[in-house]
Amino acid sequence: MKKAVGILLLLLTTSYFALGDVIPENHHPINRCVKITNSDQFENVSIVAYVRPMGNKNYAYVVQPDGCLHKGYKFNYLGLFAIDTKHLDGKDINNIDFNANLNAFKSNIAIDCAGGCAHDSTAISNINSYYEIIGFTDTSFVLHKWKEVTIFENGQPDLIVLYEYQGNANQYSMALSAQREFKFESKIIISPNPATDYFNFKITNNYIGEVDVEILSSTNFLVQTISFYKYRAGTTRNLTLYLKQNTFSEGLYFVRFRFGKNIQTKKIIIHR
Repeated sequence: MKKAVGILLLLLTTSYFALGDVIPENHHPINRCVKITNSDQFENVSIVAYVRPMGNKNYAYVVQPDGCLHKGYKFNYLGLFAIDTKHLDGKDINNIDFNANLNAFKSNIAIDCAGGCAHDSTAISNINSYYEIIGFTDTSFVLHKWKEVTIFENGQPDLIVLYEYQGNANQYSMALSAQREFKFESKIIISPNPATDYFNFKITNNYIGEVDVEILSSTNFLVQTISFYKYRAGTTRNLTLYLKQNTFSEGLYFVRFRFGKNIQTKKIIIHR
C-alpha cells in the first residue's frame, strides 16, 4: 500500500509538466485513456463530449463505453453532457451549443483526458481511468471514478486502485427529467452612453456559451454584429465594441444580446 501511495503521489507531481508542450529532461510521455463504462445503460440517454478547440470550430461526439475520451489539443475545453437522445435526432451535434441547451445536463465534475509525462524513474507508460454514471439530478448528471489502472513499460505488474462511491446513490434519479425552465437573471451595463466611436459593456449572469451582440437602428435595421464566447458564470468585464466608421449616424440604437434562448436589449445614443 505504501508503494502504491508513493506512486500516486509521484503521479500528482507530474501533472504540472502536462501544462507545457516540451517534455522536461529525464521525463517521458504517458498515454491516458478515460472511459465512462456504463454510458449505454441508461435508456434513451446519450452522453455527449463537447469540445471547444482553441481558435477552431467546436465539435461533439457521442461517448461509447468502450471508447477513450478525446479532445485533441490538451488545452482544449472538454464538457460532458447527458441529453435525451430524441433531442439529437436529425441534428448535426457539432452545431449544438450544449452549454446553452436547456435539455443538456452537464457532468458534476470536470474530466481531463489529456496525456502528460512522468519521471523516467517510474517507467509508467499508460494511465487508464474508469468512470461510471451514478444518476441524475435536476441540473446535472453525476459521475464517479471507480477504477484507475497504471501500466508500466518495464514488466512491473499493473497498479490497480478501486474507489468506492462515498455519497448516497439513492438520492439520484435513473432517468433525465423533462426540459428545464430557468429564471434567467442578467445585468448589462453599457458605457459610455452616449457613445461616439465605441462603447464598453459588462455582463453579469450565469450563462456560459456563445454570446451574439447585435446593434439595430431605431427602425429595427441590423447595423453591426459581433460574437464572443463567455467562458464562465459571473461577470465578463472590459469588452469593447468599436462602431464602424461611416455606418452610424447620430441617434437612438438598440443593442441586443443573445444568450442562447434568452435575449436582452439595451438602448444607446450615438453622437457624431
